[in-house]
Amino acid sequence: MFSGCRTQNRISPENLEKHLDFTIAFEQNQPQDRKDNYIDINFIRRAFYAVAYVFSSSKELSKFQLLIGKFVEHATNLFLTIYTINELVDVLSLFYHIPIGYVFSSLVTNFCVIGVRFLLLFKRRTILSTLQHLQRIHLKLQTPQRNDQSKKLRLLTGFCSCFIIPSSFFLQTVQLCFKERLLKSYVEDDFFGWSSQEKWINCAMLSSHDLIVLNQKYTLPGFSIVLCCYVFGLLRRILDSFAMNIEKKDDFQELLNFYLKKSKQIQHSIRLVENSFSLLLLIIYGYMLCSIFNVSTLILRVNPKNTDMRLMIPHYIAMLVVLVAFYITSLRATAIHETAVKIRDSICKMTALLESSDYAQKCLLLSAVQDFPPKIVVTGWGLFKLNRSFIRRTAGGIITYAILLSQIDK
Repeated sequence: MFSGCRTQNRISPENLEKHLDFTIAFEQNQPQDRKDNYIDINFIRRAFYAVAYVFSSSKELSKFQLLIGKFVEHATNLFLTIYTINELVDVLSLFYHIPIGYVFSSLVTNFCVIGVRFLLLFKRRTILSTLQHLQRIHLKLQTPQRNDQSKKLRLLTGFCSCFIIPSSFFLQTVQLCFKERLLKSYVEDDFFGWSSQEKWINCAMLSSHDLIVLNQKYTLPGFSIVLCCYVFGLLRRILDSFAMNIEKKDDFQELLNFYLKKSKQIQHSIRLVENSFSLLLLIIYGYMLCSIFNVSTLILRVNPKNTDMRLMIPHYIAMLVVLVAFYITSLRATAIHETAVKIRDSICKMTALLESSDYAQKCLLLSAVQDFPPKIVVTGWGLFKLNRSFIRRTAGGIITYAILLSQIDK
């Protein structure tokens, strides 16, 4: 799947087991900062397991618990696949009655949802291994005065914010429980014509169905976005610590040796992140952009005279949350490359100031540091680079689409 340097830097299954083998006894013998970092990974694991059954919740599971976990995992996969096919049939059946942009964005969004889930299942070991590698590099470079306690709060806040969209849609589902005829029609639509004569059975069935669907359709992609932002934050902190250590060097030879050693580790970390997250990023950005187009088409084309606008509230919320998520993710990814550029400029300045009789080594360092920023960049599976140019082009495309759509009759 990956070519070039990505293929050469894959981690073998034996190394994955070695990387992932952190037990409670091991954690108890670690310094407090290292224990905190492992707690971050465990928290991420359990959060994903709670909403999507992707990562295992614990290393200590009985055979029965593993069997139940596998059953729930495959049952969720089957349910999501059936739901996606059903959505595909529904959208195609209305092909001539709804805007083509809405059809395309709806289809891509649904396939991105199922793509995120299956990709996380396929790459879960590699992702966890990459997280541990980044934590180790960060601990090696981290300066004593740095305080990263706030990252735990940001991580928790990010996960909690992922429930905003599904909660707004689920409130509408709850309201349907008090409208018997409409409730029955929704149940028959979701369960292939089946419905119960009892209103509360229909309510329980529809609520359970929507709870699973909303978790997979909104919460899981949201958690994936938070996970990517967490990784970008780790890379940014690694580069910041790298820059702070460089500024402390007052001898050119020491600066040269430190840069050559640590820059290789950082570049290797970037390749690991590309291997683990680049395809996930491509799917996530497809999901976010198509969600924006999907909701904006619905909002701009709906006729307020013929529609209860209260039904549009969750869509307005979804539009706002996805836009915020898009720009936060893009800016955090962009900050990685911009920090690498600052490191290059700092090293060039220090090379000019520090005295050394070996000009060949100075030329070597200046030549090496020029190649550093282009290698420190996050991409979407190599198809696009996450930088400010990408943000500007995407923002221009969204605005242009909205302007063109607003000119069409509702």
